[in-house]
Amino acid sequence: MPRATKTRDLGLQEVQKNIIKSAQPMLLLFDTVVKAKEEKKAIQPMEILPMLADAVTLTGHGSYLASLKRKEFLKLDISAAYQSVCSKSNPVTTFLFGDELPKRIKEIGEVNTISRKTLAKVITTGRYVPEYENNNYNQQFG
Repeated sequence: MPRATKTRDLGLQEVQKNIIKSAQPMLLLFDTVVKAKEEKKAIQPMEILPMLADAVTLTGHGSYLASLKRKEFLKLDISAAYQSVCSKSNPVTTFLFGDELPKRIKEIGEVNTISRKTLAKVITTGRYVPEYENNNYNQQFG
């Protein structure tokens, strides 16, 4: 099996583990409720709150891992110039790529434009030419 396939599978296994882990406290909670009903006794909040907290935490973490995997898979089909939106450091909110995707895309475009201009100067001259050299700075002040 190709290495890339194994890597993708391992990532999905992590997501799957979290789904299974989140089911455990839900099942314990379900069992607690069924027993309380059968025994006709009240459910104590302190008995079920830790199970609820664990279930919510593990479900949330599983969802986060799934979002990271989605970004990783989508990255392959996104232009190289904009792949940084798929970074793990780019927060996942209610939107996969965060709440400020248009702003991030604009910033990336601006940085890429500046980078291309700078790189073009290095390639054509063989060295970096600062803007002030192009504006006769040395003739005026040098």
